[in-house]
Amino acid sequence: AYAMDLKQFANTESRKQVHLISKLKKAVLYAAELESNCVSLKCDTTTQLEAKAYHHYMMGILLFEQGNWQKAVVSLSAAQKIYNKLADAVEDSELYREKHDEMSPKVQYCLYNIQSLGVENIQGEDGEGLFQELDSIIANKATKSSVAAREIKWEGTSFTISNDDIKIQLVQMEDSIQLAKECTDHDKRLELYEEILSACRDITQQIRGCVLVGGNKLMTDY
Repeated sequence: AYAMDLKQFANTESRKQVHLISKLKKAVLYAAELESNCVSLKCDTTTQLEAKAYHHYMMGILLFEQGNWQKAVVSLSAAQKIYNKLADAVEDSELYREKHDEMSPKVQYCLYNIQSLGVENIQGEDGEGLFQELDSIIANKATKSSVAAREIKWEGTSFTISNDDIKIQLVQMEDSIQLAKECTDHDKRLELYEEILSACRDITQQIRGCVLVGGNKLMTDY
């Protein structure tokens, strides 16, 4: 917070700019330590994601103040994506969306400067890996929250699924379908289609091991 206060004067006083950078570096270290502790203490998924988002946010602010536009936009965009996914995963999403929107002007400013420099690759070396890791964490969270109840419809008839393995596979398949719809890379889309077909086969095999009982409820026989 003190670093943010210093920012008001940093543009006109070079000594305070140096002091601001120093404070931000410490803030990044504390944020990294917070994220590490959340993982080592096995905090819940939401807390871990919040700590990860805060770490990338602080790193993005530091890089922004240093004028490292390419790395700054990677960190800020990563934080935005985490907050956006958290907003989609919880009912009280307003705070997450506010944090996401708060970073948008800085992201746009970074992109403007990157374009001016003629830089084409703004992803960074570990950007894609971060997003894949995040998608995996979100998928696990969605999977756990979806296990309680699951219902599908077939030819106008509703079926309640009680087999946890089938419910998990359905959630994962739906995620792959959504990703395939949004994907613009041809090879990646083909990989997603293969995952969807594989999930369909697995679910079919699982259903064959179930019996249909009264009330259109699927129960496992093992």
